[in-house]
Amino acid sequence: MTTEAQPFLSDMDDHSMLKELEKEYNSLSATVSRSISELQKAPANRIRDVVDQIKVDLQQCSTTLQEMKREVRTLDGTSRQSWNNIIDRYNNDYISLKDLYEKEKENAQRKDLFGNAYDPANFGSSSEQARMMKMKNQGKENTEVLKDARRELELTEKNAIEI
Repeated sequence: MTTEAQPFLSDMDDHSMLKELEKEYNSLSATVSRSISELQKAPANRIRDVVDQIKVDLQQCSTTLQEMKREVRTLDGTSRQSWNNIIDRYNNDYISLKDLYEKEKENAQRKDLFGNAYDPANFGSSSEQARMMKMKNQGKENTEVLKDARRELELTEKNAIEI
């Protein structure tokens, strides 16, 4: 009587773990996106709960990306390069989500603190307040330009290292 051998776990597809992590990341990033949209419309009493949940989900996204990077190290050259490109795309997505979260969190917290008092329309009556708002917005724009430049520099350095 002959019995068939059971396959070892190592015989499984090398990419199955990565595919599971990819599904997990996609699910988490979609949840973060929905939560950020919810944060934009959230009533003042829900803002802190939504912010806390987004923070937890972003941390899980980061952890999943780190696990994916560890798994990719075990692959051969061609597969590794392909998965590195996918992870780079997800990493950029994560950075964008995190930046959007920070921006929306700041707006939501202002809304939570000041309620309707922080309505930009309330500043229309005073030219001094309008000037201050304009300077603040310019500062934010400058910060965004610097963040974009930093991201571009990091990508350039990474590409140079790979060459």
